[in-house]
Amino acid sequence: MSRLIAGDTETTGLYSKDGDRIIELALVEITRDSNPRHLHLLFNPEGREISPDAYKVHGISAEDLVDKPTFAECIPQILEFIGDDPLVFHNAPFDLEFIRDEFARANLSWPEPKIIDTLKLAAKEYPGSRHSLDALCIRHGVDLSERKKHGALIDTVLLSRLWIAWKGQSALDLSATQAVSTVVSEEKLRKLITPTIEVPSTVKEKPPAKSWESHFDGLDL
Repeated sequence: MSRLIAGDTETTGLYSKDGDRIIELALVEITRDSNPRHLHLLFNPEGREISPDAYKVHGISAEDLVDKPTFAECIPQILEFIGDDPLVFHNAPFDLEFIRDEFARANLSWPEPKIIDTLKLAAKEYPGSRHSLDALCIRHGVDLSERKKHGALIDTVLLSRLWIAWKGQSALDLSATQAVSTVVSEEKLRKLITPTIEVPSTVKEKPPAKSWESHFDGLDL
């Protein structure tokens, strides 16, 4: 049984291939513990300016990053935290393109861990509905009131809460197969997931109990 790790990034802009950089990365173990293991890093973008539109989203300024390490300097720490475990991202292709390019700048290859994309899963499970992280949190009763701005850490915590409320589990059984595609299809996911609890379909449509709101209280958001 592998643990699951939720992840998110914030960037200087939208286009990695045009030189935009990752300036924030958060990785949080998906668990019911109130203080999950997590890795939260800010990066110096090495002269790349933060676009005004990006700043409006995450509120991270160049001044906030002057004394921060580069992404390349933190790669050993990132790889140690991830290990061989699967990652959960919302709109995974966006984050993965940036991560791969950051590794390439350091003359390294991203190890391509197993990835679950909640945006892709939601599009299949809820066709015709909105599939943003906010929309899915509202659908599954995940409280959004803590977030004042988008940020990698708070968005990763919300993604973790969403995953547990939606899928009712915090680990992935990979023993069924030796080869899992980079972005796991919904059909494969259903075969691989071993829920830790049974969540009746009627419960999934209702907001979770208040106890969910206290999850991850140990993190400084």
